[in-house]
Amino acid sequence: MRDLDLKLLRWMRTHGHSPAVEDAAIALEESLVEDYSAALLDLEAPGVLQPVATILASHAQHLARLRELAGRDPLA
Repeated sequence: MRDLDLKLLRWMRTHGHSPAVEDAAIALEESLVEDYSAALLDLEAPGVLQPVATILASHAQHLARLRELAGRDPLA
Protein backbone atom coordinates (compact mmCIF):
# COMPACT_ATOMS: atom_id res chain seq x y z
CA MET A 1 0.00 0.00 0.00
CA ARG A 2 2.88 2.35 0.76
CA ASP A 3 4.11 1.85 -2.80
CA LEU A 4 0.73 2.93 -4.16
CA ASP A 5 0.72 6.01 -1.92
CA LEU A 6 4.16 7.07 -3.15
CA LYS A 7 3.24 6.55 -6.80
CA LEU A 8 -0.02 8.42 -6.31
CA LEU A 9 1.68 11.32 -4.55
CA ARG A 10 4.30 11.57 -7.32
CA TRP A 11 1.58 11.54 -9.96
CA MET A 12 -0.44 14.19 -8.12
CA ARG A 13 2.63 16.44 -7.78
CA THR A 14 3.25 16.14 -11.52
CA HIS A 15 -0.34 16.52 -12.70
CA GLY A 16 -1.80 18.66 -9.98
CA HIS A 17 -4.20 17.76 -7.24
CA SER A 18 -7.77 18.82 -7.66
CA PRO A 19 -11.22 17.50 -6.84
CA ALA A 20 -11.61 16.62 -10.52
CA VAL A 21 -8.48 14.43 -10.41
CA GLU A 22 -9.71 12.77 -7.20
CA ASP A 23 -13.15 12.17 -8.73
CA ALA A 24 -11.66 10.68 -11.91
CA ALA A 25 -9.35 8.31 -10.02
CA ILE A 26 -12.14 7.21 -7.70
CA ALA A 27 -14.56 6.71 -10.60
CA LEU A 28 -12.01 4.58 -12.45
CA GLU A 29 -11.46 2.30 -9.45
CA GLU A 30 -15.22 2.10 -8.79
CA SER A 31 -15.82 0.94 -12.35
CA LEU A 32 -13.03 -1.65 -12.11
CA VAL A 33 -14.42 -3.02 -8.83
CA GLU A 34 -17.90 -3.25 -10.39
CA ASP A 35 -16.60 -4.95 -13.54
CA TYR A 36 -14.48 -7.52 -11.71
CA SER A 37 -17.33 -8.21 -9.24
CA ALA A 38 -19.70 -8.90 -12.12
CA ALA A 39 -17.12 -11.09 -13.89
CA LEU A 40 -16.75 -13.32 -10.82
CA LEU A 41 -20.37 -14.41 -11.17
CA ASP A 42 -19.77 -15.86 -14.64
CA LEU A 43 -16.42 -17.57 -14.14
CA GLU A 44 -16.28 -21.33 -14.33
CA ALA A 45 -12.84 -22.14 -15.75
CA PRO A 46 -10.48 -23.73 -13.23
CA GLY A 47 -7.64 -21.51 -12.15
CA VAL A 48 -9.34 -18.27 -13.20
CA LEU A 49 -11.44 -17.43 -10.17
CA GLN A 50 -8.54 -16.87 -7.76
CA PRO A 51 -6.54 -14.47 -10.00
CA VAL A 52 -9.66 -12.44 -10.83
CA ALA A 53 -10.62 -12.27 -7.14
CA THR A 54 -7.08 -11.11 -6.33
CA ILE A 55 -7.29 -8.36 -8.94
CA LEU A 56 -10.70 -7.33 -7.58
CA ALA A 57 -9.30 -7.12 -4.04
CA SER A 58 -6.40 -4.99 -5.25
CA HIS A 59 -8.71 -2.50 -6.96
CA ALA A 60 -10.96 -2.40 -3.88
CA GLN A 61 -7.92 -1.51 -1.76
CA HIS A 62 -6.93 1.21 -4.23
CA LEU A 63 -10.48 2.58 -4.13
CA ALA A 64 -10.53 2.70 -0.34
CA ARG A 65 -7.15 4.42 -0.19
CA LEU A 66 -8.09 6.99 -2.85
CA ARG A 67 -11.30 7.80 -0.98
CA GLU A 68 -9.34 8.17 2.25
CA LEU A 69 -6.76 10.46 0.62
CA ALA A 70 -9.62 12.56 -0.74
CA GLY A 71 -11.02 12.96 2.78
CA ARG A 72 -13.97 10.68 2.13
CA ASP A 73 -15.24 7.59 3.89
CA PRO A 74 -13.01 4.79 2.52
CA LEU A 75 -15.79 2.21 2.90
CA ALA A 76 -18.64 4.25 1.45
